[in-house]
Formats: sequence, structure tokens, C-alpha cells
Amino acid sequence: MELGCEADSGISTEVEAMGGIGIRCGLHNGCDLQKEAGVQKVLQLLEKEKPDLLWVSFPCGPTSAIQELNMLTEEGREKIRKKVLKSKKLVGNGIRVMERQVQLGREVFQEWPANNRAWGFTSIRTFWDRIYQKQTVFEARIDGCAYGLKAPDGLKRNAKGLQAPEGFMKKPWRIRATSSLVWNLQKTCPGDHEHVPCEGGQRTRMSAFYPDAMCRKVAHLVKCVHENRLRQETLAHYSCPGYAMAATPVEGNPDSLK
Repeated sequence: MELGCEADSGISTEVEAMGGIGIRCGLHNGCDLQKEAGVQKVLQLLEKEKPDLLWVSFPCGPTSAIQELNMLTEEGREKIRKKVLKSKKLVGNGIRVMERQVQLGREVFQEWPANNRAWGFTSIRTFWDRIYQKQTVFEARIDGCAYGLKAPDGLKRNAKGLQAPEGFMKKPWRIRATSSLVWNLQKTCPGDHEHVPCEGGQRTRMSAFYPDAMCRKVAHLVKCVHENRLRQETLAHYSCPGYAMAATPVEGNPDSLK
């Protein structure tokens, strides 16, 4: 189940291609986390479908680093303040869904850009701190370029304005999860290519979508979680072919990782 996704989200598409069931929750089908009716719809879907894994992707725009450019004036600061307040409300409602998923004994995987300021929201820090008090919390780091994320044709220029033929975008994501299987997603830039900025017009929108290779990897992970659950055994004692169970747990408070 994807929370905060598009109608044609890549992860669910890949899950369905593998014979699984992709459940999408987003603005396109009335799952608006800004509204109580939308929250209730998601919770009802959660109770009905009981997904093995809940993949959470909250909006990142209002709390992205580039918003600093919009805070040079009082008017700009006020606009950002209002956007952040709306974002906090949305995240708070999303956490209600995440908490219910945990209560049902199922897995939660939450994604945001690695350096997004929303990781510092009190609500999200409190949620993961509560999880950490009961079990280990795991994280994976991803660079989009490592999964083939590229800028659209015609926009392949590096930070100096020079052509970067391959057009790789090093979009950094952080994924925090209740399962050690998240470590199988870890993949960072090998350092053998140039990058183009993620910011700027069409590039900004393109970098918000997961590369196809990453979607396929997540779909395989979902299948693994599902198969392990069917065996009625814990993830700590079983593995899925092709996936290592070894993972790096978060030491101490998970929010100490930057």
C-alpha cells in the first residue's frame, strides 16, 4: 500500500506486474490527508486490505532546502510558514495511519529526501522514537543516480552550466523502516559520473519520481515481506532468495542520523 502517491505510481505498477496487489492512496482517489474524510478513507482501506507493507511518501516541497530562496522577504516567509503548517497537519494525519499499521503488526517504510527539514517535525520524531523504544529502527540511503535517475533531454547541464551528457541527478533519499529488509534498497552514487542539479523547472518535478529500477527493487522487497509473512515467521529468522537479512540498525535515537 502506497500513501501519498500518484494514480500511476511506479511502485504499485511494479508490484502488480509481479502478480501482487498495488493499493494507491493519494489525492487522485480521495485520500487527502488534509481532510478527516480522506484520513478515514485510508484507515478503512488499511483495515480492509491489511497490507504487508505501507510505503509512505509525504510531500517535501514546503520543507525543502530550496525554500530558503523564498524567505528573503517578510511576504515570502509568511507564505512558507503557512505551507509548513499545512505540511505538519498532513504528516500528523499520516502518522495516524502509520501507527495503525504498526498496531496491526505490519511493516512501515517512510521516505523523504535525505536532508528535508520535515525529518525534524516533532510528530515524526516522536513516532519513530516510540517505535525505537520497542524494536530496532532501520534506515537506508539512496542516491537517485545509482538507480538511473536522469534529467530530461535538453536539461543535461551541470552546476557550472556545462553539458553533462549522461544527465544523472543525485537525488538523495532516506528511507526509515520497521524492517531490516530496507537495507536491500541501499544504493549510493558510485562516483563515476557527473551530475546535473535536481532543482529547476521540469527537473524538480522529474526528480520527485522514483526511477524504474528503484520501483522494481521496492516491488521485490514487498514480495519478500509478503512471502515471509506467509511463512508465519519473523523477518529476523528468515530471508528471501537474493536478499541479505543483514542490516545496520539505528544506534541510539534514530533522529541522530543526519
